[in-house]
Amino acid sequence: ITLSLVLDIHSPSDGLYRDWKEFRQAWKDVEYNGGDDLLDKRYKYSYIRLTNPDKPLPEVPCISEQLDLQADFDNDTEEYRRNIHPCSQVALTLTKVPRLRHLVWRYREPSVYFPLRRIMRQELVEYLETLRLGSSISTFEFYVGSRWYVHFHRLPNLVFPHEHDHLSLALHRLIATGENLRSVTYNSQLDPSFFWPYSTGDKPSQPFWPKVKELNVHFNYRGPNGKWYLQAKPLDYYEDGEYDINNEDYDEPNVSIHDGDVPLPPDEAGHMPPGYSSVQETLDAVRYERSLSKYKANDGTFNGSHEFRTVSNILPLLAAFARALAQMPCLEYAELSRDLESSGETKNGEERIYCPGPGYWSVFYCALGRNVYWDKYMEGGANLSAPRVFFLVEGWRPSKEVLNVFREVGRRHSGQDTVITFLPWQFFLW
Repeated sequence: ITLSLVLDIHSPSDGLYRDWKEFRQAWKDVEYNGGDDLLDKRYKYSYIRLTNPDKPLPEVPCISEQLDLQADFDNDTEEYRRNIHPCSQVALTLTKVPRLRHLVWRYREPSVYFPLRRIMRQELVEYLETLRLGSSISTFEFYVGSRWYVHFHRLPNLVFPHEHDHLSLALHRLIATGENLRSVTYNSQLDPSFFWPYSTGDKPSQPFWPKVKELNVHFNYRGPNGKWYLQAKPLDYYEDGEYDINNEDYDEPNVSIHDGDVPLPPDEAGHMPPGYSSVQETLDAVRYERSLSKYKANDGTFNGSHEFRTVSNILPLLAAFARALAQMPCLEYAELSRDLESSGETKNGEERIYCPGPGYWSVFYCALGRNVYWDKYMEGGANLSAPRVFFLVEGWRPSKEVLNVFREVGRRHSGQDTVITFLPWQFFLW
């Protein structure tokens, strides 16, 4: 018997439940008359949480397959629903469902309000460090949603004063406790310590994540240290609300898109989200978030001309990924990918649409004997007698040092170099 339990927690003032005529009029008042109705902001950044997660709660042994407390995470109405605080999700799933096999955690960060993001991340780290994955768990999925950032915006450093991201470290350690964990999916910000939490030159005394067979990592453009993993081309400029590529007439652009490559100062105060401070501070926060709407197109979507980050700045993350592959003896397939937010381009007068497949910027690893679709693109035809790595990175190429780290993965697992193939860019275009 398959049972489904849906808990719908809301307030009458929430957008999905508020009288639609009243809600529409409130939007008009804000847009045209400068009204101060918070609209969806009154609850968008509130989080439902257990007031005492350590208080004994009854276990639920009847649930064994999957428990997803934020199943509507990817739906169109997701941003209008209340979020469950990540610590409460952990408490309700990992500690109270002893027979659970498929563990899923999803939550949406408070976006541009990075002071609250710091608080939530630290709370989650401290809680995760006290826990272990149950022996019944074979699949673990972790998703953190965050709004789109204008590409020339400076990012907050969520790692300071530490060298590495403690959330990445905590999740690495938690995954390592999974006695029977077979599959890991990760979709969030991360730094190299998620894959390799060791200092330069250090190595683990024994393999980690020893039973994991499949690893899927979808990394965020934005590193937790405030640096972008993708950068702009050297001569790109942004001026007067319009983005132009390699325009030599822009000798003194209003905004250098490379300004965003420098993180915000560690002592940058930022804003707490609406509802967390005084009335005046709440109104200031709302105005700050609304100021970002000037980067939207006429239809309300974000203007694609603000999406210019296409050059990889990712060698340390790639090297850490490769070192982790060498430490996982049962691994059959791994993917490290990132979709560009632009959905298409025009070339020679013809529109080319990106295939939604595994991503614009991707690296795939396949163990010896594992058959995958991309094998036919190998030089000389498919060769399953060696581990393989496929790069889908357009014209960009990793350094020789990083490629050698990937080749070492094959030597570690099979005694022969990993076969490396760069997939043709047209492969994911139609």
